Amino acid sequence: MNVKIFIFGTFLFFILSSNCAVKLKEIDFTSREFSVEELKKELSNNSRMLKTLIGNGVILFETKEYFEKANAEIYIKFPDSVMVKLEGPFGLDLAYIFFSERELKYYNIRENLKYIGEYDSDKLKNLMGTKLKFVEILELLGGIFNPNIISSNETAKVLARKEEYIIISEIDEGMEEYFIDKKIWNVKKYIKLNKNKEIVIEKKLNNFKRFIDFFVPRVIRYTTPDERITLIYTSIKINEHIDSSKFKIKIPESAEEIIL
Repeated sequence: MNVKIFIFGTFLFFILSSNCAVKLKEIDFTSREFSVEELKKELSNNSRMLKTLIGNGVILFETKEYFEKANAEIYIKFPDSVMVKLEGPFGLDLAYIFFSERELKYYNIRENLKYIGEYDSDKLKNLMGTKLKFVEILELLGGIFNPNIISSNETAKVLARKEEYIIISEIDEGMEEYFIDKKIWNVKKYIKLNKNKEIVIEKKLNNFKRFIDFFVPRVIRYTTPDERITLIYTSIKINEHIDSSKFKIKIPESAEEIIL
């Protein structure tokens, strides 16, 4: 009888210990200090959950010279394909833009011009007035950060605050800061400063919507001293099948072709 009681007590001890371990892990996850590599790993696990995105919303382009607003229909297949359809007032189609790491296609409907070439941020600057790398296009439209680009050199460190972690690291151009929300485990702000401690790039992600096990921002803002791009999603669908036809631009034969 004593043996049975001992076995039962031992079994109960392991069950309770196991449950306590789970609870301690949950508390530990939000309160303990992380290394840069640990944070990058957790962010990477989250980013890998996002396979596709279908969204509708509004894009605002602002510079010192002009302000433009367009409705946008966006299709993303991570990590390599982006299609954007821009519409003006009254639902008038303005342009189709296809991005990939290697390819850039832009069809200006009003002028019946198609631009085709290899993807290059300088070419994008000449074409659309904004100089973004392909990974930044994914970040801007998909609301995700590629954790692999976070510097983890010897200067990198993590600051823990009540509601966020901040990764700070020195780079050749100056300094980078990543602000990670503890509750939703996403980067909510990124700042790049030059050697004079002036902000040269700021990215903000707000109004996150939960999709089962991860969160996607519905307001994304990219700001530099020369421009500001704001994307406001009114609807988002995550990890649904996207037909390959959505990434093809139907261009009339009469369109003039310009090689980038």
